[in-house]
Amino acid sequence: MMKFFFILMLITGPLLAETIVPIRTLAPGRVILESDLIQSENSVLGALSKLSSITGKEARIALYANRPIFPEDLREPAIIKRNQIVTLVFQQNMISISTQGRALARGGIGEKIKVMNSTSKTVVIGQVQPDGSIWVTY
Repeated sequence: MMKFFFILMLITGPLLAETIVPIRTLAPGRVILESDLIQSENSVLGALSKLSSITGKEARIALYANRPIFPEDLREPAIIKRNQIVTLVFQQNMISISTQGRALARGGIGEKIKVMNSTSKTVVIGQVQPDGSIWVTY
């Protein structure tokens, strides 16, 4: 039994570290700054423990004061806003087609969002690119 406990501590020990928590409640959509955070002495399994993994990210949900932050609570900051006019790009082999569309959701770099083609009114799903365009693939 003692051997099992020792092995369990070896496995879970590295997963437990001082946890980073918000100083105050942070609203969804807010980009998190270092001044919004403090280090808590409590260790919470799975909670983020490095400032660098939190700062500059956007809160996906409300983050409450003195509660741990988990990876699924954050996302890359949105560069596309809902209803924003964006450029849709479809490229396959030597063919490249570009048109305008309206974003139906917010999205950060690399996220997939729905966009309505302004010409055909068809809804497509594409990936947000760093330049703000949406790449559509089939």
